[in-house]
Amino acid sequence: MATPPDFTNGTPLDASSLNRAGMWKIIPTGGSNVTIDSTGTVTPTGSPTGLLISGVFNADYDNYMMVMSGLTCSTNSIGLQMYLGTYTGTDFYGNLNYWNWGNGTMNNLPWANTGYAYLGIGDAYQCTNFTCHILNPYKAGVRTMYSAQGHGGTNAYHSEGITSVYTQYTSITLFVSSGTMSGGQIRFYGLRN
Repeated sequence: MATPPDFTNGTPLDASSLNRAGMWKIIPTGGSNVTIDSTGTVTPTGSPTGLLISGVFNADYDNYMMVMSGLTCSTNSIGLQMYLGTYTGTDFYGNLNYWNWGNGTMNNLPWANTGYAYLGIGDAYQCTNFTCHILNPYKAGVRTMYSAQGHGGTNAYHSEGITSVYTQYTSITLFVSSGTMSGGQIRFYGLRN
């Protein structure tokens, strides 16, 4: 087989081929204000201000991708934020660049020594979508970094950041800066080392 593996109908899948595949879906083990189906798709329950998703990061992978689609926020232009685990310290650093679809104005929101990171800007149009790469969340002794990009009904954005602590995380908390969120789906993938 070619590298990366080229899976063809009827071709036997051996361990060597499967071990070269690049991305595997993660099935979280639980959380708060969420339901998790048998395929690992996470859906907010009700209209919470935040979600805790447990059992996402483990020793199987160094790096992860989170994909959110169809989230509805109770108002426009509110911050989509995260912290890792149940951490509430002040060790997040980063930068969010976002611009409005209608006027093209670029906005910049830096943060330093805060208890959370901005992932993007949420909107009330059930079309807040983003991808976020999270690097080294389970590795103790290594800083966790992330990069997110996405769009809402009125804004597009790109965000990057880092933690200044060297902690091992297994869960992630997502929340909004004001109001509530509902609907949408979140999926997690482990990226092959």
